[in-house]
Parts: sequence; C-alpha cells; structure tokens
Amino acid sequence: MHYKILTEDDVTNVRNQFYLDIETLRTEAIDRHKNNSTGDIPWWMWVLLAWFASDNIMNWLASPIFFYPLIMLGSICLVLH
Repeated sequence: MHYKILTEDDVTNVRNQFYLDIETLRTEAIDRHKNNSTGDIPWWMWVLLAWFASDNIMNWLASPIFFYPLIMLGSICLVLH
C-alpha cells in the first residue's frame, strides 16, 4: 500500500521553482559582490595623495638609480607605441 504525497507534476514544479530561486539568489550575490569590489576612490583623495607624496617623488627622480631606468623604460614605451 503506497501512498503518494506529491504527484510527478508537483515534484517537477517544486524542483523548477527551487532552481529558479537558487539562480536568482546566485545572481544577486554576484551583483552585490561586484558593487562592493568596485568602490570608486574620489578625485580629491588622489589630489591629497599627490600633494603629500610629491616630495618623495621628487627625491626619487633626483636619484640617478631611479631616474635613468625610468627614462629608459619611458623611451622604450614611446618607441614601441
């Protein structure tokens, strides 16, 4: 004596609804992750960084150890472009 709780059509409908719900949750999680990982840095933060780092950058450029390879890499990039 076997009793069926759900018919095959009901099982198929529940399975399809489950897959649709899971797919919706997955796409929402991916979208939420993309929104969190692409935080844009405001332009004024870049200005502050340039302002406070300018003395260090000038010291690096005054050193021939950093300046000559930088000029060489820049000229190679210019020629290749």
